[in-house]
Amino acid sequence: MAAIDTVVTGMDSASQWLNVIANNLANLNTVGYKARKITFEDILSQTLQGGTAPSGASGGRNPVQVGLGVQVGAVMPQFTQGSIEETGVPTDVAIQGPGFLVLQRGASMVFSRDGALAVDAAGNLVQASTGASVMGWLAASGVITPSGTPSPISLNAGRVLPPVATSTASLVGNLQAGSTSSQTLLVTFYDALGTPITTQFTFTEVAPGLWTWAATLPSGGGTIPGATGTYSAGSPFAGTPTIPAGSNLGGGATYQIVLDPTGAAEILDGATVVARAPGAAGAAAGSTVTFYNVQTPTQVAMVATVGPAPLPPAPASGTTSLGSVTVTSGGTGMLTFGSTGTLVSQTGGSISITPADGSAPMAVAPDFSRVTQYASPTSVALAAQNGSPAGALVAFSVGADGIITGSYSNGLQQPIAQIALATFANPQGLVALGENQWQVGPNSGAPQIAPPSSSGGGTLAGGALEQSTVDMSEQLTEVIQAQSAFQAQAKVITAIQALNQSAIQMVA
Repeated sequence: MAAIDTVVTGMDSASQWLNVIANNLANLNTVGYKARKITFEDILSQTLQGGTAPSGASGGRNPVQVGLGVQVGAVMPQFTQGSIEETGVPTDVAIQGPGFLVLQRGASMVFSRDGALAVDAAGNLVQASTGASVMGWLAASGVITPSGTPSPISLNAGRVLPPVATSTASLVGNLQAGSTSSQTLLVTFYDALGTPITTQFTFTEVAPGLWTWAATLPSGGGTIPGATGTYSAGSPFAGTPTIPAGSNLGGGATYQIVLDPTGAAEILDGATVVARAPGAAGAAAGSTVTFYNVQTPTQVAMVATVGPAPLPPAPASGTTSLGSVTVTSGGTGMLTFGSTGTLVSQTGGSISITPADGSAPMAVAPDFSRVTQYASPTSVALAAQNGSPAGALVAFSVGADGIITGSYSNGLQQPIAQIALATFANPQGLVALGENQWQVGPNSGAPQIAPPSSSGGGTLAGGALEQSTVDMSEQLTEVIQAQSAFQAQAKVITAIQALNQSAIQMVA
């Protein structure tokens, strides 16, 4: 009887159904597992009588067909989002979205939702259960360019953060207006070898709203070139002026030199006298003229040499121009404040430092834009500088964008790599390999690989794992349905057996 063969297909299908349910329940706690759903389809039917079309004499008749059983139509993983459970393990990642981790397994590229990762003895980021390498893009000097084919992620390149020489420094705070003494500040810079260099800033008010700043190395560690000057064409001074440390002639500025009616030579910053040389009028050719800081008369500001002709005599009124001098320096400058106490301008450029440890020369550009001049006490301090000593990797974390950020012993953080995610046009077309891994199938489409948060792959949750999508209550309900189907098929077998037995008895 054909019914027996038909019943066998039903029992076989119910058995396959139970296999799928059993596999789902077995993976109830498997990280990133996607519950499978089975569907069935009928087998080719036997046509006992064909259908006919309606005619003028009679109506049409439908075909008479008897089905020959059932077979499995598809077993499809349901790629719904699983619940996220925090683990506190920094290497764990949970995918929030449809993407897959990209793994290298031998020479093959495979994909997984299992984000239980680890770092192996060689410093590679791997899937903990299989050792497959996690793919992504490595940073170069803290910069990640997520393009091109991803490569295995190694944390070795990020184990040590190289030292960075200081190139910028920002100061903030107040310089007390009307101060009669210089204000000092000690700060720490770093050279290219990571050696700390203690640097002292000295601020001196030379006139209301006008301050000089000078950088020195009080504890050694290197040298800062002294200020140098260049006279304008036609100046009665010749040669190169001497500008000693502590001079209030800030680098990066041009000053006018004049004779006043008292016979003193004066150096002016705009209309402000910042240095004077009493009795300079009529100085002989080749003699020296010493200028002293106005604010601190005992401090030499500049020593000038008279040219081949003597200086002119003192004017009866007004002033006589002696040209100008432009001062350049790697360690001095001027600060000009407005009537409201805010900074109007700064001069001086970068501070040139030649470290004593053999490190490459460095230039530090100071920024005084946040320094004020109020009547309140001096409070100027270093706000930030971009140098750092070498640092060892002490911890790392994974961000929502897949960027692995290292935390270092020098207090800095820097990106090390970025994890890649893959998406597919039809993820149900992927071929399961076991061990929570999939490979490209004929009907999955090619992988589209991109960073998290782009191209629809979703984001990552660091320190967490995606749980299985198996619903126990749903699976147990299906167990009852599959069992009932199997029992119903068995009843048909019993009925057929009874019919056969009756036929045998009739023949006998």
